[in-house]
Amino acid sequence: MDAFEEESAALSALSPLVERYTRSLAAWVAGNHEWHATNSHRYRLPDYW
Repeated sequence: MDAFEEESAALSALSPLVERYTRSLAAWVAGNHEWHATNSHRYRLPDYW
């Protein structure tokens, strides 16, 4: 994600369309992370340790 954020910041300066796309993509990825983290135990590994 760090590399994505760095590259998207550099590319966003080139075009407003690229900026819109990278912001939307980042929001989608963040939403997926949040959903999987809070949805249910189904998407978590068991505590084997």
